[in-house]
Amino acid sequence: MKGNHTMKRLFINLRCMQRRMTGVQRYTHEVSSRLGIEWEGISPHRVLGHVCGPLWDQSSLLWGARKGVLWSPANTGPILHPNHIVTIHDLAVLKDEPWFSKTYQLYYSKTVPLLLKNAAHVLTDSAFIRNEILNSFPLHEENVSVCRLGVDKRFFINPNVNSQNPYILAVGSLDPRKNFLRLFHAWESVCNRFPGFELHVVGGGTSIFKELDLSSLKMTQIKFIQRASDSELLDEYRSATAFVYPSLYEGFGLPVIEAMAAGLPVLTSEKSAMAEITGDLAVLVDPQSEESIAEGIVNLLKKQDLHSTLSIQGKERARDFSWDDTASSVTRILQKFGA
Repeated sequence: MKGNHTMKRLFINLRCMQRRMTGVQRYTHEVSSRLGIEWEGISPHRVLGHVCGPLWDQSSLLWGARKGVLWSPANTGPILHPNHIVTIHDLAVLKDEPWFSKTYQLYYSKTVPLLLKNAAHVLTDSAFIRNEILNSFPLHEENVSVCRLGVDKRFFINPNVNSQNPYILAVGSLDPRKNFLRLFHAWESVCNRFPGFELHVVGGGTSIFKELDLSSLKMTQIKFIQRASDSELLDEYRSATAFVYPSLYEGFGLPVIEAMAAGLPVLTSEKSAMAEITGDLAVLVDPQSEESIAEGIVNLLKKQDLHSTLSIQGKERARDFSWDDTASSVTRILQKFGA
C-alpha cells in the first residue's frame, strides 16, 4: 500500500503507559521520545482495567485520532481506524497456551486478527514474528516491517568482578511464558555444585497472567527481588556472574540484549526470537527441558573460556541494537503514511 504524502497529525496511543514499566512500555517510551516528527499522545483520563481499556480503544481513541495517522505501539488499538499503524510485538495471545486469563485471551484472540487485517501497516520486533504474522494471516509482505528494539546506553556497564555474593540473574514477570518454573527446577538440580551461588529473580506477577505455582519447589538459593528501580536493576546486572532467560516464547527478549550490553554471558531459549537476537553468542537451550537448562547453567558457570568469550563478544553484539535506529525506522514508516 502506498503512503499518503499529505501531511497529517500523528497521534500515539499511550494507554499502555498507565501500567508499570515492562518491555512494551520501555519500547513506547524510548521510540516516542526519539521520533523525528511531531506527535500528540492520547490516553484515558484514568487507569482503565482489562474491560474498559479495550472499549476505550474502540471508541474514545478512535474518535480522538480520527483525523490523523494513529500509531499504537502496544499490540492493540482501534480496529476501524483508516490510517492505523500498529506494533505487534508477538502473537502469544493467539497461542493455545495457558499464559493469560481466559477473558483476556478471548478478547485479544478475536481482535488481533482484525487489527492485522485492517491496519495500514504492521510493525514488529523481529524477523521471527514477521514470519509468524505472514504465515498466519493473508497480509502482503510489504505491509509488515521489522523494527528491531534497542538497548539504552546505561546498560553498557563494566561487571563488578569483586562481588562477594555470586549469583546468576533472571529478569522478567512471573508469568508462565517466561518459564521460570522449569528454570527453578533446573537450578535446584545443579545449585549444590556451586556453593554460595544464588539465583536472583527480578520482576513480579501481573493480573492478566495466571499465577505461578511454586509449591513444588524448595526454593534453594533463590532470591526474589520485586519492583526493582532502574538503578537497582543496573546494580543487579553489574554484580551478576551470568544471565538466564529460558522463555518459551518471545518476540524479541529485551532483557537478553540488556544483559549482553552489561557484559553478562547469556543463557536463553533456542525457540522463537531469542536466537535471532543473540546470534551464536549465547548458550541456547531447549526451554521445554529442565535437563537442557541445567546443563546450560553448568556450562555457563564452569567453562571459563566460554564465559569470557560470551561476555566480551556479546557486549559488542549489543552495540548493534540502538533505540535511535528503532525510532528512525518507525519514523520512516509513519511518514510514509502521511505523518
